Amino acid sequence: MSSHAKLTPEASKALGLRLQALRADFGWTQAEVAGLIGLSRGHYRTLELGHRDYGDRSTSNPTIATLLELARVYRIDPKELIDLVLENSGK
Repeated sequence: MSSHAKLTPEASKALGLRLQALRADFGWTQAEVAGLIGLSRGHYRTLELGHRDYGDRSTSNPTIATLLELARVYRIDPKELIDLVLENSGK
């Protein structure tokens, strides 16, 4: 079991919804975005869902590096994604 902090389900869901909207704005598939940021399509899919869709269905937990890559690809300030997570973390 990992000892690092995990996103709350609310933060994971909010991030996933934002990623879905951004991807739709660009007209890209999940596979296209995943390829641009160096993830498998399945891993990217968990980010959009906010959780894994198998096993224990634990929340997605992207690294800062992944958030930075997502911001680069979607041409947004990384602060937007980080603030979204913080605003929905319940802390």
